[in-house]
Amino acid sequence: MKRKTVANEAESAGISMDEPIMTTGVVSGILHMPLWVLKQLDKHKIVSPKRRKGMGRLYSQREFNKLKHIWYLMKVRRVKVDGIKVILEMEAKGYKTV
Repeated sequence: MKRKTVANEAESAGISMDEPIMTTGVVSGILHMPLWVLKQLDKHKIVSPKRRKGMGRLYSQREFNKLKHIWYLMKVRRVKVDGIKVILEMEAKGYKTV
């Protein structure tokens, strides 16, 4: 039986991984990530949520997955924002970091 996740639900509804569908509040609530952390990650261009007039930031499933990984690095591995940037750059180049 396939585990029910946000990704599975979005996929079954025909929503692209890059479609901005989750508000800052939703992402914050699911990941238990403070709003100020999301804003700092946006400020440092680690994630780039879409902005919709009157709706604030909207995150895609791809960004949500990235945020889940980032939050793990921050909470469990105690990595700071500058370290997150380096780790993500290394992962993009194909290095296995965690």
